[in-house]
Amino acid sequence: MSEALADLPIADAAVESRESRRSARWPWFGFMALVALLPLPFGGNTPWAWSFAGLIASALMLVWALLAMRGRAPVAWRGALLVPLLLFALVVVWILVQTLAPVPEGLANPIWQMASEVLGASLPRRISADPEGGMVGLIHLLTNAAVFWIALQYGRDRDRAETLLEWIVLASLGYAIYGLINYFAGNDTLLFLTRTNYRGDVTGTFINRNTYATYAGVTLLAAIVLAIRHYRTKYRVSDPSLSRAGRSVEAMGGPAAVYATAAVVIAMAWLQSHSRMGFASTAAATVALLALLRLTGIIRGWLILLLLAVAAGIGLLMVSGAGLIERLDATSSFDRAPLFDDVRAMIGSTPWIGSGYGSFASVFPLFRQPLLATGGDITQAHNTYYELCAEMGIPATILLVGAVAWLAALCLIGGIRRTRDQVIPIVAFAATVLVGLHATTDFSLQIPGMVVTYMAILGVGVAQSWSPEQRRRGTSR
Repeated sequence: MSEALADLPIADAAVESRESRRSARWPWFGFMALVALLPLPFGGNTPWAWSFAGLIASALMLVWALLAMRGRAPVAWRGALLVPLLLFALVVVWILVQTLAPVPEGLANPIWQMASEVLGASLPRRISADPEGGMVGLIHLLTNAAVFWIALQYGRDRDRAETLLEWIVLASLGYAIYGLINYFAGNDTLLFLTRTNYRGDVTGTFINRNTYATYAGVTLLAAIVLAIRHYRTKYRVSDPSLSRAGRSVEAMGGPAAVYATAAVVIAMAWLQSHSRMGFASTAAATVALLALLRLTGIIRGWLILLLLAVAAGIGLLMVSGAGLIERLDATSSFDRAPLFDDVRAMIGSTPWIGSGYGSFASVFPLFRQPLLATGGDITQAHNTYYELCAEMGIPATILLVGAVAWLAALCLIGGIRRTRDQVIPIVAFAATVLVGLHATTDFSLQIPGMVVTYMAILGVGVAQSWSPEQRRRGTSR
């Protein structure tokens, strides 16, 4: 696969003129502010917050397009991006067909026939049982794609890409501090609202502890690589007359200390979220991150690394992990097995065409069995892949997941093949491991503040996965 990706052509206009860099300053500043601040209002999971995010992302796309046509904005492209672009385009077309296209009765969702009989009127038949939900979901999807695209274009500049990671980490540090203070103060409120759930957990500014654990985990990965990057940079320019230990101590100051401290604070809040899958997926992603950093020579010495990781883990667990350990030993009050059985039944009813993107909450009650004892309405499948299969059908789900997997593969290959600036594609790949695993048991990728953060990191990761000097069959740096 790596050879196939590497052989695809590149057409990169990432080397920007001074005028282009000036023109990019304010759009990029606005983009970073959007990514950093969207998690603030309840994880962005309110209609006004995600609607505003969609408007801002659309405006930034328009600004980029206008500037690019005048040669005043970066235009990054390589042939390997054609595959995920086509896959995503097919998914968008399919969602529009599900939502808007009249179809024969055999393809239409049965709900339209039932509604026609009740109303005594012939209604237009659609594949989607909830066209309005489909259009809302499509807006979400296009917003996420716009965030990725903007990050890809402007993130070809290494300094911009690194600055975006810094903003994300510092924003997450602020949310972690707020969450910890709120937690130790009683956790009675979340921002300005009375808290009704998760009073025993740190959730930052998010409502759900599992989503916050995913967000904190992704930003923890970014904090780790920033601390390592700044340490390495300062070590290289430190006084060569000092001993190795002396140079190491000197390099640990400044920005490296800031991001190492941020990593510790974020990790404390992450552990206090008490999310079991958040812990497992972040642990797996951290292992992947450290393995790639070791493989590429960014860090050296497995034994020292292992001892430091174990010591840090034990220390954090002693300080912040008691509640998590209790939950690891306990049985969940929400057993997902009966839910997944019902969701699989929903998938089996329309495996190829689905019930319509964004229709899960409307259709699932028809498949909910008495064995599913949890109270209240269920609006998510608690497994993003299952939910996509139920809504879009299995083929379209494969296309969408395949597009993201292809982009993650570009990050992995770029991180391994480049000889400098590898940390950004490496952290993007590790973040994909994290969110991909967590999506098997929850819906973090359906929360705007979380998914926008991830798509921004993936965008700059892909942008940094090939060097400006790379050519069609050349080697990457």
